[in-house]
Amino acid sequence: MSPVLGLVALVLAQVGLIAWLRRRAAVPAAVAPALAAALSLLITYACGLAGRLSDAPWAVLVAGGLGLLWELIRSPIDLAKTLVHPAVLSLAVAMGALSWLLRGRLFQHYDNFSHWALVVRVMLRDARLPDATDPLVTFHSYPLGTASWEYAVARLTGPDEWHLMLAQDYLLAACAVSLLAVTPRRWWLGLPVAAGFGWTLATHGPALDTLLVDSVLAGWTIAGLALLAAHRGQVGRATLPLAALVAALVATKQTGVYWALVVILAACLLRTGRWWQRLAVLVVPTAVGAATLMAWQRHTALVYGAEPATKHAISVSRFRDVLAAKTEQERASIGSAYLHAVATNRQTWLVLAVLVLSLLLFMLARPGRGRRAAAAGAGVLGVTLVYLGGLYAMYLLSMPTGEALALAGFTRYLSTLTLVLLGVVVLVGLHIAEHAEWTWAPAALVVSLAGCAVLIPRGPLLDPVPADDVRVRVAAAFGQLTIKPDASVCVFSDVRDGGYRTALVRYLLLDEHVATLRAPDRARATLPVPCDYAAVVDPYPAGDAYLRLRGHVLTPGRPVVVAR
Repeated sequence: MSPVLGLVALVLAQVGLIAWLRRRAAVPAAVAPALAAALSLLITYACGLAGRLSDAPWAVLVAGGLGLLWELIRSPIDLAKTLVHPAVLSLAVAMGALSWLLRGRLFQHYDNFSHWALVVRVMLRDARLPDATDPLVTFHSYPLGTASWEYAVARLTGPDEWHLMLAQDYLLAACAVSLLAVTPRRWWLGLPVAAGFGWTLATHGPALDTLLVDSVLAGWTIAGLALLAAHRGQVGRATLPLAALVAALVATKQTGVYWALVVILAACLLRTGRWWQRLAVLVVPTAVGAATLMAWQRHTALVYGAEPATKHAISVSRFRDVLAAKTEQERASIGSAYLHAVATNRQTWLVLAVLVLSLLLFMLARPGRGRRAAAAGAGVLGVTLVYLGGLYAMYLLSMPTGEALALAGFTRYLSTLTLVLLGVVVLVGLHIAEHAEWTWAPAALVVSLAGCAVLIPRGPLLDPVPADDVRVRVAAAFGQLTIKPDASVCVFSDVRDGGYRTALVRYLLLDEHVATLRAPDRARATLPVPCDYAAVVDPYPAGDAYLRLRGHVLTPGRPVVVAR
């Protein structure tokens, strides 16, 4: 299938799912795109777990195609209404803008090369989920829900890196427009707020040109809360759609389990509908989330062993070993650094302040709802404290000592929490705009947009890539020579980059036998690792000199790869 035809088929499949969910499953039109994206992700994930990953793209097309055919036959007028709904049109505009922005973009972030993009490349190569025979993939306990979805998109539209970025950013855009479910009558008031939240979702956490999933977790969570807000008077109707979003959270990352529990508890606290509906909204999403988690755990146990010993694997014995490797002084230093990082993270505190302001505004605009606002505030405080405590425990029990002392990834991990807090601000503001007197709408919109402004970073949406970027130099060097499979590659460099060049070359070559080291000063010096190929990708006179001593002719300043 050509990429253009694959793209058209994929778009039609998503339209079919959105339209069917809106009419047959009674899902709010604004939440239907997020739910369609979640179902597509779960379909591809299930195919991978069943050992049928190569069928995943066709399964998505069949499911969406059947939905589209059903709607064309049964209710073409409703299908047309779905296509012109503000949420669907906003999603189309957002994807058009993202396509223009990301076209030709390449991955830059280290974590793409160490796992998130690497695992998709391995899946595209082997047409299956990784297993113990794939030494390139080292984060065995990370669920592969988003990777399975990105694999399916790449199979249909082509494996270009910016296609993978678009596949993930589609999830974010679909979740952002779900906020419009709170303002079905005054949708024009919701549009600027949804746009502001979408912009924040795309920029506050991982950048748009990565496959890191911290923002995706926040997106699924907000979509779940928006669904509950839309069904607040009859929460039972949200049971099955909420179960799909909960499963998507669990399939996205390990910490998705926490956010799944948050959404389920929020559903229980609404206390609307009959008793059996309140019971169903607790039991069904919990059961579906648990089944999704157990399916992944069963898969990892079968292919990696009962307890994967990789980084961030959830294992009591591993937690004990990681904690024992840290001295008392190191644990104290980690705790002190963590408290300081939390206390000085201005954006988190500002969002919490705006959240308090939005709840006060809610109490003024909706008299008699003070207890509900207080309960919401207490719930948010509890969610925040538990998340911060869990994040500290991760540094103590799961992170290697050096990374824990540096609080590696702290800002990115915290971004999930701050984005969810912002989502609550926006949901409260949109509820006021929809249900309170018109005089309260401007204040509600100002508070919501102020919350977005707190988190939107100053500067360009995407960082410009310099012409001499290391990614460009490495690609230029290794484009000169065909590297034999399973060959060992040495990259000579004196740059201390935390393993970035090693991970980058491993990603590009899909070869685990890559090492970065300093060049010897003698032609016949013994290298610490075997090298079938040697590369110099940085301005490094010692590396150039060593290769010249070995008889290679080099162009000064030009990245090079040679066979030793």
